[in-house]
Amino acid sequence: MATILLPGASLGPGKNFLPAIERARGQDEFPLPNPPAQFDAENPLSDMTISAIETNLRALCHNANPRLLLGLAGLNDQQPQSWIRLAHFLILRANELHQEPGRVRRLLEWPNTQARARPLVTLAVLVVVLAVLAVAFIPVPDDYCGGQYQPNMTRLDKTIQRKLHGQPLVHDIVVRYIKDHVNTASPERALVLSFHGPPGVGKNYVGVMVAESLFLDGLNSPCVRQYIATKHFPHHDPDSIKEYKDKLHRLIPEAVRSCPRTLFIFDETDKMPEGLIDTIKPYVDAGAPVDGQNFNKAMFLFLSNTAASTIIDKFIELRKGGTDRNDFRIKQFEKIVQQSAETADGTDKKTGMWHAALMKHVHVIPFLPLELKEVEKCIRDVMLDLRREADLTKEMWDKISDEISFMEKDGVKYSENGCRDVRSKTLLHLEK
Repeated sequence: MATILLPGASLGPGKNFLPAIERARGQDEFPLPNPPAQFDAENPLSDMTISAIETNLRALCHNANPRLLLGLAGLNDQQPQSWIRLAHFLILRANELHQEPGRVRRLLEWPNTQARARPLVTLAVLVVVLAVLAVAFIPVPDDYCGGQYQPNMTRLDKTIQRKLHGQPLVHDIVVRYIKDHVNTASPERALVLSFHGPPGVGKNYVGVMVAESLFLDGLNSPCVRQYIATKHFPHHDPDSIKEYKDKLHRLIPEAVRSCPRTLFIFDETDKMPEGLIDTIKPYVDAGAPVDGQNFNKAMFLFLSNTAASTIIDKFIELRKGGTDRNDFRIKQFEKIVQQSAETADGTDKKTGMWHAALMKHVHVIPFLPLELKEVEKCIRDVMLDLRREADLTKEMWDKISDEISFMEKDGVKYSENGCRDVRSKTLLHLEK
């Protein structure tokens, strides 16, 4: 606990320690603790660290967790020698650091001419004590999350435009929803976005972009909580599911209490135990505080391969009909993705992701399969990142593209794993 001294305040009502301090220095009436020897006036103090000072101050106070020393509130009349030692040490430390000893003395001294003003000063000190305690011990919601929350929607817009290839629906919808949520001082409910599509098409990539556009430290920010189903919720037995639910009921409120704008990312939600994701429902209901706590400023991203085959089939249908992917509309995908996700791609088993209770709160965002030209853009991005763009010859381009697995249906060719394998394949050919 920090030691705080207020200008103009003494270490106790009616006390003036300067004579006692001088007496202690001259006669060693109250010997300083031994050990530590560094408190001896004959030994230098300049090598002491802040933590060492704090440790020794705690020792002086004869208490492992000393009270705040706020003038009037800090004196223990039954142990005056402790405070004489403390004052002695402060003056020695000021001398050693070439600071003004008189300033430390003024902090310790209460001139007799101010005796009549003591009741008012006492009241002022009491107010300060209460204020400090309130700030220290009463959690106050901080929309800026200790400086971590620094939303930059221009950055999100430009990053998605520049680095995410072949996903026009994602760009339009994600930027709009997040921008509206960020710019609303008190949103009606938490923002819930669900990313669906085949592997390697940018779902995790967009999650990273969102985190980096909202928080100073991106995914490493304490305001970003990421859960991967196969890592954090691997077991599907009833006891484990109950444990996971209890864990989420504890962790989500704790995170939002620390940062109302917390971003939660649930990856591989199609692999989560059945019913687990419904744990989140109370936190996204409109106008419904949970245990007196609001979650309306939080954001939830669900990432899954659910409905991937449905999205691919619709994509092939539209491309076969001559529609360019940039002309696709969300209405062409939204309903079929929801229907497919509700039944885990046509089966009767629920994935745990899509019980009807949660459906109405979720914005569905389909991620499209990637064709050859999108994969080539991914290859170029890797070369730029490696600063090897000049090495990307036509021959190397063809070799890398040949390493990528493509599927073809009804004359429409698309990458089986999107751009997931592009970096490893590119590095392989650069090393040859």
